[in-house]
Amino acid sequence: MPSLAKKALLALFSTALVWLVAWLGAKALAASLGIGDLDMRFEHQLAMWERAPAFGYRNRPGFVGTSWGRVAVRVGPQGFRGERGVAQARDPGVLRVVALGDSVTWGAGVDEEHTYAGVLSGLFSAAGTAAEVVNAGVVGYSALQEELLLERRVLELAPDVVLVQLCSNDVLPSEDPFGDCRAVYLRYLDRLLADPAFTWSDSDRGQFAAIRRVFERGERVDPLMAAAPAETKLFAVRLFLELPARRMAELCAARGARLVYLLVPPREQDPTYRLFAGRVARAVRAAGGEVLDLAPALRQDAGVEKIEAAQDFPDWVKRALRVPPLREINGILLVRRFERLHHTTKYIDAQHPSRSGHRIIAEAVWRHLAGT
Repeated sequence: MPSLAKKALLALFSTALVWLVAWLGAKALAASLGIGDLDMRFEHQLAMWERAPAFGYRNRPGFVGTSWGRVAVRVGPQGFRGERGVAQARDPGVLRVVALGDSVTWGAGVDEEHTYAGVLSGLFSAAGTAAEVVNAGVVGYSALQEELLLERRVLELAPDVVLVQLCSNDVLPSEDPFGDCRAVYLRYLDRLLADPAFTWSDSDRGQFAAIRRVFERGERVDPLMAAAPAETKLFAVRLFLELPARRMAELCAARGARLVYLLVPPREQDPTYRLFAGRVARAVRAAGGEVLDLAPALRQDAGVEKIEAAQDFPDWVKRALRVPPLREINGILLVRRFERLHHTTKYIDAQHPSRSGHRIIAEAVWRHLAGT
């Protein structure tokens, strides 16, 4: 018996030692590869935002973190992506471009220099053009929040060009970290209804009331709107997508800034997105803005590799992969696969462009601004 006990203890000790060595080795390998986020988190970390009653929330100045394995997440002193601040007074002769949008503009899954704003800055520099490109994207923002940010934060920077990026989920915020977005929408509905510049029919007023009831309820807005009648959904598109887009074009025109609305499609360019894009394009052009449709350039070939496939495991496998050192090993493999996608595809998931996709957008914007 003593010998069996010793053998059992030795086996247990050996197993624990192997596990410890494997875990420490995997952690060391991840560190040597610069991987600070083995869980491959998306950029919706609560700590990167702060309350902002006017917008619902905004980027927290000075935040530093890591996402998607080794993507640096940094917010400057004014709440824009990047470490550097933006001077209130512009340097003479320096073109100022501000990019507005949601996680696509922010650059989910890509470092700041690889976002379309970052690449565009590099294109200006390579051409010898003195330009400053500001990334004012906020993950989860809707068109209404972008309009509010433009009016209250961006126009005071006196931009020459404002880029606004359309995403297929721009009707409503896709994030609401502090539960304040509902109040932003209710204030907007009340303001629109009372605005003498608009003439609302009895049918319109009925739709206002229906949408207001959705926002007044304590449940999530998205599923309630998804279950609403088609007429109500289309009215919501008009209120929350077309009118903010038109308003942004009008605000820029009044300040002498050039507005370019970027139509950035999802990976699968479905009919719903095409409906949104068409209506926004008409609204922006009617108000004197410009539209750049990225759909042809970003069309993805059928059958390309998708990042979701790397994580499509049964629940028991996912639970096992959370246990060290499997967590570290799986994280390293996911990061390596993720890096490969940036070079082989235009999207890293259903909505977000890869580095290649961002470069395509930046080059198209560059050509559009240059008039070529």
